[in-house]
Amino acid sequence: MKLTVIDTPGFGDHINNENCWQPIMKFINDQYEKYLQEEININRKKRIPDTRVHCCIYFIPATGHSLFD
Repeated sequence: MKLTVIDTPGFGDHINNENCWQPIMKFINDQYEKYLQEEININRKKRIPDTRVHCCIYFIPATGHSLFD
């Protein structure tokens, strides 16, 4: 199994975090699109490099306060 870790330093550190997730979603969608284009290519490679994101882990700092929606 090959594991690649992608870090997103500074994610959620701004005062206004509205739409802060959009660059991450764009990156994830771009990776899936890139893989799809390789897969549907007529003369595709035997081993397509898989740069897709398969799992996201978000760590929440322990502040002692409850989470609210």
